[in-house]
Amino acid sequence: MPARLWAHRRRTRFSRRGLAFPGPGLAALEVSPENPKAASWTVTIKLAAPPPAGAVVRVLYRHFRSNQGDWTAIDAQGSGTTYRATLGGSGEGAMFAAEVDAGPGQAWRYPDVTRETPYRSLAP
Repeated sequence: MPARLWAHRRRTRFSRRGLAFPGPGLAALEVSPENPKAASWTVTIKLAAPPPAGAVVRVLYRHFRSNQGDWTAIDAQGSGTTYRATLGGSGEGAMFAAEVDAGPGQAWRYPDVTRETPYRSLAP
């Protein structure tokens, strides 16, 4: 399927006990400190609604330099709509995203690629 068709197709809503559930949505994805040379970063994921029971919320990150590997996932700790993870800084900035995984057919990545740039970045 061409990317332009995929990006504009109607999004599937997944069932949660018979109710439509389009995913919890992202309210904010914050990185602190906002310093690409920091020794570590705390990434805070604020969801618009709580995820399904048993879901795992993860921070996805990738060092800014393109030759420093692929995206890495780290489980975030929290409850309700707020989750946090602390990860080691690269000294050269990084890109950050969030993932909510509630099992087969119920996973979401944020920011939503159909609405905005699919990551937050701390450029070097």
